[in-house]
Amino acid sequence: MVSDMVRYYDDFLADRDWLAEGLSWAVVQPASAEATVDGIIERLRARRVEPGDSQSGELADLAQIGPNVVVFQDNGCALSRPEVLRWASDGLRVHTVDWTINGNGGLTYAVYGKVLAWMDMNDPDRRHGDDPAAFDDDLADVRASRGTGQVTAAAMAFVERRTGVRLPAEWVGDEGADPQAGPWVTVRLGSIPPDPRPPSNFGYDEPDLDARLRAASEQVGVRR
Repeated sequence: MVSDMVRYYDDFLADRDWLAEGLSWAVVQPASAEATVDGIIERLRARRVEPGDSQSGELADLAQIGPNVVVFQDNGCALSRPEVLRWASDGLRVHTVDWTINGNGGLTYAVYGKVLAWMDMNDPDRRHGDDPAAFDDDLADVRASRGTGQVTAAAMAFVERRTGVRLPAEWVGDEGADPQAGPWVTVRLGSIPPDPRPPSNFGYDEPDLDARLRAASEQVGVRR
């Protein structure tokens, strides 16, 4: 049996079928620091989009809901990048949900600059992070929706359940965040470089050994 939260987001998405092509929604909440729109803009190295601005770049819409900030993207997933979350969650708690047109998507929780948990929204047992068990008590809707057409609605409901913050349907129109209906601020995101990454999967599992093997001469290990 689906919850009222899942039904809300199921209706939300049914009325905006273009969101099936991709969505990213983040809820930023205070911890040791205050969550403000201006503060998040600074953390994202973003700048406000002024009328007539035609420059290229990834866009996002931000709004203040009480002590919290919501970030909405209908085409992009900036706040799901680990390197961005490290900046965005300094002193703050950040929950995100995102998916792409191919149906892949995930839920992420970061706090104090650390990604504590990431979860595949299609498989709640597929998780990683510093504390993937942080999601354990809130998975009923996600598990119940697995393999159904309500996976994305359940993922959004998961964020609301964890944060207490609802994405107001009246703030999102047929083409995206509606500045006439909600207190949205549109920004063009700045550039935050990716975290350093090893050159192969082996480098993730055995970074020291991978590095030493790559630095060694071809004769290493050969005895005569």
